[in-house]
Amino acid sequence: MNKIVSYIILVAVLATAFVSCDKNNNSPPIPYVPVNRTLTLANPMYNALFGIGGFVILPDEGHGGIIVVRATGDQVFAFEMQCTLDVYEPEGVTQPDDAQMFLECGKCESKWQILNGLLTQGPATFPLLQYQTTFDGYVVKIYN
Repeated sequence: MNKIVSYIILVAVLATAFVSCDKNNNSPPIPYVPVNRTLTLANPMYNALFGIGGFVILPDEGHGGIIVVRATGDQVFAFEMQCTLDVYEPEGVTQPDDAQMFLECGKCESKWQILNGLLTQGPATFPLLQYQTTFDGYVVKIYN
């Protein structure tokens, strides 16, 4: 009886291990870089965040830089600027297009919406990595 119970436990553990190693998740394959940054809108460098649709770029944060976007009156989002396809390519850091509505990868030409980081044109298949933010009207905290 003990052998049967041991066998059932072994099968259950192995099945759980294989399920937890599933590679088909929805997370962009961006390497983890610790982020803990605070922006005060009183600083003139961040004045663009007073207006809806305004954004600032923090080139030395995250893996390939972070874009911080004022999406609504009370929401500020922060996205990784590294392309989710060309993760280790310096040419894969996205840049705002001329209309400042999309971020474009200079290497694969994928496009993401600036306001929400959603992919609009491939070959990339993931949205931009989004960092956590808090916003009280004057101070933005960006972290992971």
